[in-house]
Amino acid sequence: MAIQITDEIENHFKDKNIEFAVGSLVRGFYEKKVTMTNKDALMSVFALTSKQANLCLNIVEEIKTLNKANWRS
Repeated sequence: MAIQITDEIENHFKDKNIEFAVGSLVRGFYEKKVTMTNKDALMSVFALTSKQANLCLNIVEEIKTLNKANWRS
């Protein structure tokens, strides 16, 4: 699974918690196994702050937009 990301997204991955959370969400959405979009659940599962959880959700939406042709609906 080759996913395109921008340099801006890659810069957020300096924080390994964000990288792991986004990677898990993208994989889950891509494989249709997980559809976690609840900020509170993200905060709990991935030990993120509210700001980090919102950022992760925004990054996932941006990745979905960038990779629309390869994304399973």
